[in-house]
Amino acid sequence: MRLAWQILRKDVERLRWAILLAFVLLAIWTYQEAARPAFVWPNVEVGASWLNLGLPFFWSLLIALVIIQDPLAGDRQFWVALPCGRGPLALAKTALIVASINVPYFLATSAILIARGFNPLEHLPHLFWKQFVLLGFMLPAIAVVAVVKNISQYLLVVITVAAGFIFLNNRVNRPGAPDNFWDVRWTIALVTLALGALVVALLQFAKRSTNFARAVALLAFVAAAGLYNELSRDTSAALKAAIEPAPPGQTPISAQLDNSETRYTSYDPRLTTVAIPISFTQLPTGAATRFDQISLNLILPSGERVAADWPTSNSEFWHRRILTSIQQFRPGSYWLVIQFYDAAVWKRVRSAPITLESRILASFHQPGRATTLVPNQPIHVNGLGNCTATARDGTDPYMRVETIACESPEYGSREMGVGPAGAAPMGLGYLRRRDFFDRSPFPHDPWLSPLHRVGNSVGRIDGQWAAWPLLPRGNAIVDLTLRNLDLNSFKREPPK
Repeated sequence: MRLAWQILRKDVERLRWAILLAFVLLAIWTYQEAARPAFVWPNVEVGASWLNLGLPFFWSLLIALVIIQDPLAGDRQFWVALPCGRGPLALAKTALIVASINVPYFLATSAILIARGFNPLEHLPHLFWKQFVLLGFMLPAIAVVAVVKNISQYLLVVITVAAGFIFLNNRVNRPGAPDNFWDVRWTIALVTLALGALVVALLQFAKRSTNFARAVALLAFVAAAGLYNELSRDTSAALKAAIEPAPPGQTPISAQLDNSETRYTSYDPRLTTVAIPISFTQLPTGAATRFDQISLNLILPSGERVAADWPTSNSEFWHRRILTSIQQFRPGSYWLVIQFYDAAVWKRVRSAPITLESRILASFHQPGRATTLVPNQPIHVNGLGNCTATARDGTDPYMRVETIACESPEYGSREMGVGPAGAAPMGLGYLRRRDFFDRSPFPHDPWLSPLHRVGNSVGRIDGQWAAWPLLPRGNAIVDLTLRNLDLNSFKREPPK
């Protein structure tokens, strides 16, 4: 214990200015989060603080500086020859990292909750979960610095990984892209990285097997990248349905062609739109169901398969051939919409009967109790947190909107329902839980903030709006196969 205390004092003395700067940056971020204004029009571009990315980067640098004071890689460290041992060294480094990062971050998140009107004691599990998420971020930093010899090598690795992350993030968070809550690839990749980092850190502290640890680190990185890039949409959705299955009695659900539905109009003359009416049987009663298109293949009589595109970057989006989605215009009315942007592809598939294979993810939600919103006044909505409704009037009737924003220290529901006050809370809302204030191309999930926000704008009505949570009740995979399909008969012409 005495040796650990001496090492701790030495590191604090050497890194006191870096630790002080970490406290200052955390204090600035805490103030910004605590004083963030409610969503009131026209103050829409409040933006995300640069510290949401800058603070984690500085923390990783601080972790590197702490460990690199007594590097684990190499064979010329003075502590190896002294009667110090690995135990006191690991204890001292852990204590300094916890005292300079984990404890201040816990106090900062608690202060944010107090400032926003929440009791931290009621949300301790959530605050401890944020610490667990922070640990998942810290482990890769510890693993990297454990296998390098100096801070220059560490910065080289971090900058390379950060550049790759920003490039990849631009692909998976393209502005305007669908919020694929069912995509578990990020979770699998991050868990793989964290487990690999834990193994690397243990190897270095216990055995100092630097070459072997570097090989494990490289293998973990390749495995995480491979899982993210190679895991198909079908597999990702199937894993989501397996991890969060629907309760017994809500499956199986089947889909089929519904020739009784004909009311659909296309409004884009620049492309060819095919709208196929479908219906779902055995849908649960008293619950809202969301359908997400996962994959679609058009199989020609020759055996050729034409798959729908799922753009993951702006360049891919502008070179799309086929886009598809499940659309609902009123209760019970569902359409499998296929948009052909490439005339040559449409020419190939329209001339012969085809087989259509589609995979759909059904997500069940149980509507909670509705709460009437008072304009410009925060109202607590069970399951959604503190919600505020603000009105915007304009000369254009389409600009008469009501903006509804909610924030909560709990994840709550992934969706929120919105409707006129007094209406039955049944409809599936389109306000997905995410940080509505983050307009950057970086991840919308506020992993650093203890508050989770959701918001959007809806059309104005004469009365008041009400909001209610749509609590998740599991997921199920629905496979749809239509044979001998003539796409020409489902082509929708634009209005004249």
